[in-house]
Amino acid sequence: MRVFVKMREWSANYQGLIKRIDELSQNQSEHNEHIRNIYQIIEELVRPSLTERKEIGFKKS
Repeated sequence: MRVFVKMREWSANYQGLIKRIDELSQNQSEHNEHIRNIYQIIEELVRPSLTERKEIGFKKS
């Protein structure tokens, strides 16, 4: 009888554990998206843009 009571307790805890794991995985996917956006912004700031720039300095006429 005690075994069945313990099994019922484990199954109740197991359902709670599954719910918590699902919540954490959802939060993790949201965090991964935010981290990916941060890396993209940092990458844009680190890489110089390769556009045509006007030369600076003294020019001979």
